Amino acid sequence: MKSDIIRELKARIRAHLRREMTFCDTGPGFAPADLPQIFARFYQGSREASRSGGHSGLGLYIAKTLVEKHGGTITAYNAPAGGACVKITLPAIPAQEGGNL
Repeated sequence: MKSDIIRELKARIRAHLRREMTFCDTGPGFAPADLPQIFARFYQGSREASRSGGHSGLGLYIAKTLVEKHGGTITAYNAPAGGACVKITLPAIPAQEGGNL
């Protein structure tokens, strides 16, 4: 009886765990006008630097596609102190039965 309760509790905990990763840089951040479409395929932003640097506008689109295929979410924002941030949240991989959480 007690082991069944513990097993069920572990299963519920595993079902609700998520892994979060945030990547920030110290640059100027995203232009506010770019944020709504930052994950669009081939979107290069409104800055001339991205176009002249040979960027294809696929990096964040590919990241979004991969994250969503794994059941996660990805968001982009500017850090309060400056710099661009990308936050990825993925579901946790359940531990094997009898293993550690």
